[in-house]
Amino acid sequence: MANNTLTAIVLKPDNADFNEQYRTLTTQEGQVFSVGIKEYIEGKKNIQERITALENEKKNIDIDLAIEQNRLFDQANQRYSEGGKWTEMENHNGVQVTHAQVSMDENIKAAKNKAENLKKAKDNLLKNLNHELETFEKKFESVVWAWNLAYQRSSLPNGKNETIALGTKEVNLALKQHLYGGGFAWLEPFFENSKPTGNIKSGLYVHTASQNAQVLTAEWYGYDKDNNPLKIDKPIIPGSKVQLHIYTRSMYGHNIRVELKANGKTLKANAYGSVIQVYANKKPEQPDSTYEVVDSKDLFLA
Repeated sequence: MANNTLTAIVLKPDNADFNEQYRTLTTQEGQVFSVGIKEYIEGKKNIQERITALENEKKNIDIDLAIEQNRLFDQANQRYSEGGKWTEMENHNGVQVTHAQVSMDENIKAAKNKAENLKKAKDNLLKNLNHELETFEKKFESVVWAWNLAYQRSSLPNGKNETIALGTKEVNLALKQHLYGGGFAWLEPFFENSKPTGNIKSGLYVHTASQNAQVLTAEWYGYDKDNNPLKIDKPIIPGSKVQLHIYTRSMYGHNIRVELKANGKTLKANAYGSVIQVYANKKPEQPDSTYEVVDSKDLFLA
């Protein structure tokens, strides 16, 4: 993460249809998916595992101390049963006790001091790790996400998506109905003070599998006097500017070819351009170029 770039990874669904080579997630229509940040997940996991290991080591200190205390108690009983100097009485903390008792108390005291010192060392390490975790979390408070349509693979992200809150490390999303059909959206995490890369090493594409794709209906629209779209429900003046609105289901990202007819004849989908004219003997009234049909097809592309 030296260059501050982040990597999006698919978290849910567990059986996600994800193509790692092309970094493309295929979802079903209406399916919710979750995407997280690899560097955040792995970095946090690493710190938390070290914290857990230290906490376990700290617990083991108390367990080991209890075992040692039991061992010293058994040792004192064994020594007392041996007799000799172990049964001799001594003044210990104002009380007359056997030498075996004195030895056990001193050894337990030393074991407790050792355990406390070990726990203090672990506490210092835990304090440092918790501070490291806090600093790590704070760094990711500035994470934002690019989440926008990708019309083609060369399309570049247009910055952060304002609907995803600042500092979100895991997003739960679902493509909306108007995006069903196979067209792609781009998702990428990045830090607020940087820019999305548009590189599949950082982000990923999302689209839906096309299900029940169909054209629902089509309507013609013209314009009123204020140039606002107006549905055409009666004959219009020849030469009027019109629009054809085509309504589809599960066809986002698909091209539609439209055949237009007038009086039973197919209207040509013409492309116009300027054509330079070359004359053997050019006359003054002859133009240098003309604007004419350069391509003609039977179907319009919508």
